[in-house]
Amino acid sequence: MSKFSQFHFLLKLAVCLLLLVLAYPFVTYLFGLPYTSPWKYVMMAFFLPVYSITFMPILTLLKVADYKSELLFITKDASKNYDIHFGSLFDCILSGLFSSKRGGFKDLMLYFLVDGMLKIIQDVEGGKIEKEAEIRGSSYFFNTKTAAKFGFESIQLKWSHKYILYLNYLEMLLVFSFSKGRFAHPNIEDFISVKTTGAQLMEHKVYIETLHKILKSKVNV
Repeated sequence: MSKFSQFHFLLKLAVCLLLLVLAYPFVTYLFGLPYTSPWKYVMMAFFLPVYSITFMPILTLLKVADYKSELLFITKDASKNYDIHFGSLFDCILSGLFSSKRGGFKDLMLYFLVDGMLKIIQDVEGGKIEKEAEIRGSSYFFNTKTAAKFGFESIQLKWSHKYILYLNYLEMLLVFSFSKGRFAHPNIEDFISVKTTGAQLMEHKVYIETLHKILKSKVNV
């Protein structure tokens, strides 16, 4: 589960209310600007990072986002399939991802990814997630080679998903640069989506468990 999920309910509620109050002036000013104003489009670049920090705690509180590790959560659609999401900027800050106290950035990020995948497999084994359920992700945190090792197959990224990635570019730029250990910009045009099923994921449990043990020895969790 996420760090925020471990807070007392009243503390979680207080944090949500505080973040809403802090974000209110920015959001109202942004949507109050006319479409002819260049500042509206400059501020739009910061909207999703602000949204990520402000509203992800609320989605966590409402249990819309089901966290499987500190930085990996899933959401369920109307077809009872699942989308995998890497944690928000708010989660990255709480988890200490940008600090060196818990280990190297890339090792820690991969650990939380693998830890979350292992929890998903356990949910499939326990019947919480159906074996036939489709599980989808983005190459934002997967590349094709790594995805195949987890049992995922590559599919073309939908235009609507690509549009959201462009809107969230600043947050991705920060995380991507930290993962590389230098300033680096992600090329969204090269991104792909990946998908698997609960059953296919289970078939790769041994590899995921082995990788989990290796990564756990490298980080402070």
